[in-house]
Amino acid sequence: MLWAFLLALGGSVWAQMARPGLAQPLVVRWRYASDQTINLTPAVEGERVYLPLAGGELLALRAADGSLLWKSDNGGEISCTPVADAKAVYVASTAGAALQMAHAQSAKAYVRAVNRETGITLWARQLPTPLYGLLVANEAAIFGISADGTIYALAKTTGETLWTVKHTPTLSSEITLAGNRLYVGSKEGVLLALDAATGHLVWRFPATGGIRGRILPEKGAIFFSTSDGGVYALDESDGVLRWQTHAGANVQALALAPAGLFAASFDNSLYGLNLLNGKRIWRRQLGSRVAGELLATPDGVLLTSISGNLATVLDPRNGNALNTLSLGEDSCAGAAPVFAQDVILLTGRKGLMAFANPNIKQGQ
Repeated sequence: MLWAFLLALGGSVWAQMARPGLAQPLVVRWRYASDQTINLTPAVEGERVYLPLAGGELLALRAADGSLLWKSDNGGEISCTPVADAKAVYVASTAGAALQMAHAQSAKAYVRAVNRETGITLWARQLPTPLYGLLVANEAAIFGISADGTIYALAKTTGETLWTVKHTPTLSSEITLAGNRLYVGSKEGVLLALDAATGHLVWRFPATGGIRGRILPEKGAIFFSTSDGGVYALDESDGVLRWQTHAGANVQALALAPAGLFAASFDNSLYGLNLLNGKRIWRRQLGSRVAGELLATPDGVLLTSISGNLATVLDPRNGNALNTLSLGEDSCAGAAPVFAQDVILLTGRKGLMAFANPNIKQGQ
């Protein structure tokens, strides 16, 4: 998902985006057809989109028009959302098709750096167990979590191991990088803050439920959610609790925008919460559960559901419906919606769709 990449760069989430308004008219600008899409979010860097597909294939597409730049076959299956910079795309994969956690101990695992211009592998590193969830990166290293609970820091230039830290295999596969800190949670409900340069523990916080979704740093606070419906805000410096609130059920996704914090819950509701104290501003009952992650901006909160063929944009101030995006028969996969220059990318079961404002000419 894009949030991890933006947060890895530091600063305000919404201030860094060059994007179309979600409340404006949005239509499909281009579509890349494929029946091999998977529940991993495309990586975006500059004018390029890197789309992971089944069978270990990675595509480089031009964000402006969806034209294919190159294909790279990594073999096996891509196991993580990739991450990219101005030089390379970093991809984690497993040899063979068995991605189930039960078989992870015996699966061969690799991390590769792929040249952004050609798709040719620059270096490859074999790991004892596969990496899952997503990769994040700073200027020097890429970071990921393996199925056995090991956190890896690998040098971006060579793939050399800079450090590893072994925790329990119950670490969630979501990892967040903000400044010089890494944040990761466990299914037992422990949030860890680690020094990104060394892997040393900075602080830990015990929550009341398992931590499975995104961990969002913003303006000196850390926001996360738990399987028992909890939503937490901690002080970024020391992990001290700022506030805690509860939704009606397991919170599966969080997103941030200036208007507040938004939580999608298994009670088929989206909650708008006050960033400063966690108090509920509004609750919107949905027709079904949210599929994947949310995408929030100053003018809208975009979500897709597990049923139906529409993506919906809600007003971040009150939860009222502002806009819909027609997906046709494509229905969204579990990959997160992301921005790429002036388009919004939605991964469907039959390809990648790019939505844009029809009143804005391409390249403006």
